[in-house]
Amino acid sequence: MGFIFLLLVVTVSLKSALTLWQQRSVLSEFGASRSLAIAVLLYPIGMAALILLPERAGLLGAAGISLAAFAPAIALSKSAQKKLQRAGTDRAQPAEEIAANVFMTGIGCILYFLVGTAISIGSQYSSNPY
Repeated sequence: MGFIFLLLVVTVSLKSALTLWQQRSVLSEFGASRSLAIAVLLYPIGMAALILLPERAGLLGAAGISLAAFAPAIALSKSAQKKLQRAGTDRAQPAEEIAANVFMTGIGCILYFLVGTAISIGSQYSSNPY
């Protein structure tokens, strides 16, 4: 299941980065950071850390690496959304939508981690209640 989600995140990340690159003039015009196109490419690294590293680096190590990969794009996308919404023009609409997609993808990745961790911990305690 994790590798399927990783493939989905890679696909969304690449598509988002390409679209943001195409919208770079709009992002610049309205003061949004163009580095969002690069920051979104860190999402697959964060997902890979969540899938591959818990056995090697522990759950906290994997969580730290993945959150460090998700945080820049989440912060930049929220900032870009606010600036593009203030612009109020139709030209800013596609860039605003992709910034919202980047934000929701990051939140989805974090939720994947939290739900997976809760299920893992719950299954350990349900098999041995003492």
